[in-house]
Amino acid sequence: MLKYRALLWPVVGILLIGILFVALHRRAVPALPPASPSSASSAASSLPPLNGNFVNAQTGKQELLTTAEAGKPTLLWFVTTWCASCHYGTQFINQHWTWLAQHHIQVIELEAYHDMGQKGPAMTPFMAGIAPRPLWIWGTAGRRLTAAFDSAAYPDIYFLLSAHNHVQYYNSSPGSTWKALTTAIMRSQK
Repeated sequence: MLKYRALLWPVVGILLIGILFVALHRRAVPALPPASPSSASSAASSLPPLNGNFVNAQTGKQELLTTAEAGKPTLLWFVTTWCASCHYGTQFINQHWTWLAQHHIQVIELEAYHDMGQKGPAMTPFMAGIAPRPLWIWGTAGRRLTAAFDSAAYPDIYFLLSAHNHVQYYNSSPGSTWKALTTAIMRSQK
């Protein structure tokens, strides 16, 4: 019995450390609120106009993304280049590009400002193997644009915007939420 009692305290200690670690880690990564048409409507009222600087990785030029310039349904997607779901999502969108093009969806994929403080590749190597597409712009968001649309610092978040820049739907990781995204696109085009 004494032998088991000597093992009990170290095991309990390890379990408590594990529980504490999990609890602290869950707080460090905010949960994305559930996306729905009603939550998208409330998000629309809290989001700023589409206005901010980004560096277009295809041209290397600094550009201003504005509401007036958009004018078409847009998937505005903030990624971090160190994020596995972002890399997967980029490859997934590339494979499903024909569907998006048939529905006239412009994709603007932007690396969050300074990759949210983590070390990751630049946007051009991150997009390696992706052929340039007529309605797919990728680049690096400026501080103001990132803060305005991703103030909670989600490493992989997107917004489906109407041609008039109203949020129709938002979620995380388009590769994992494709069915919900396509449903939202179809619903927004009725």
